[in-house]
Amino acid sequence: MALALLKSGGKDDRVASGHPLRARLRAWWEGNELPPMEATDFVNPESPASPGAQAEEGSPADTPDWSPAWQQLVQLIWGEGFNGPGGEEHVLEMAKPFGLTNQNTLLEIGSGLGGGACVIVDKIKAYVDGLDFDPNLVDHAVAIAILKGFDAKAKFRLVEPGAPGVKPGFYDGCFLHDTFMAVEDKEGLLETAVGAIKPGKSIVIAEIFTGTPEPGKVAAASLSMEHGDIFPCDAARIVAMFKSMNVEIRVDIDETKNCAAMARSAWSGVAGRLARKQMDEETADALLYETEFWARRHEAYESGELQLRRIVAIKSSDAL
Repeated sequence: MALALLKSGGKDDRVASGHPLRARLRAWWEGNELPPMEATDFVNPESPASPGAQAEEGSPADTPDWSPAWQQLVQLIWGEGFNGPGGEEHVLEMAKPFGLTNQNTLLEIGSGLGGGACVIVDKIKAYVDGLDFDPNLVDHAVAIAILKGFDAKAKFRLVEPGAPGVKPGFYDGCFLHDTFMAVEDKEGLLETAVGAIKPGKSIVIAEIFTGTPEPGKVAAASLSMEHGDIFPCDAARIVAMFKSMNVEIRVDIDETKNCAAMARSAWSGVAGRLARKQMDEETADALLYETEFWARRHEAYESGELQLRRIVAIKSSDAL
């Protein structure tokens, strides 16, 4: 399991904790064992006097772009059209509150690589308008919809975080996925989502929140590896916004354990899925980064400093 590369334990775990992350990754990939390191070989990466103390290889000094190689790698981990835990069953479960039919249109904010929208079009036959803030993700989503023949019903476009620009009162539901973290004006985003749907329709949020209003140390280490600028918050802030808009909250539950289980299951098969793939330098860098990203994310989940929450709310006729 790739996440084991970043774990360390007792005194015999010198191989995992002493060698640079890139060396550990290469050894894991090639099926080799690294020799034990003597105590004198260890360098404290936190020490200012250490050579290379500025940043170990694989550290998140600069977050990456969603390059084609990166997109290909994350889909090998999570499945076609996905860049994080999920998949077909999860998407259909998230879509249940919308009660969609082939005559309905769903607004998805944070559509990513397009996998979720394609599942809804394929299995429910509903229309989906997908919005995202990253041009590389939007380009991929458009391409995958065309390749699957879903482009008549699955539409994707690039938007600015502060200005989604959607039709008011048009949609039969709104799904926001890992979106609030990327947007500074959270009130404006929620007002847009509520305003976009018809009265009596649902908003579903699946989002990473901090356990407290300000991120703790473990959460901050995990969030530092997110793509692009981030503006984390706790779930209580979003719940309070809903209430101020006269939007009724039906569900507010912690899905952290389920998300962590999905992540562990996906990572457990990474070696097999990558076995026949050529590991070029860009793919190796992407794998290195994703490995550290998910190790840090699991630590934050286990500490309680980060949570994956699912919130379902219903828009009333007098909302906003």
